Amino acid sequence: LAKPGLAVTAFYSFITAWGEVAYASAFLVGDENLTLAGGLQKFVNQYGAQWGPMTAASVLIAIPAALVFLFAQKHLVTGMSAGAVKG
Repeated sequence: LAKPGLAVTAFYSFITAWGEVAYASAFLVGDENLTLAGGLQKFVNQYGAQWGPMTAASVLIAIPAALVFLFAQKHLVTGMSAGAVKG
């Protein structure tokens, strides 16, 4: 009965940790310590942006999040529809 709720919590925890840009840019120093989302900022400097490499990196970073959502989707839908059915 608790499986859909746990799936939703795990999914949102993963997405929040995966895209934690503010923490990475504020506290992590050095290029080797940046998270993936924080590393995207390296494609933009004061003279312009490297749109091609940044877009490619964004797509590669989004693939694991999409896979997690794909596997958790069944539990997410079950959890949303469980409360809508009269028993």
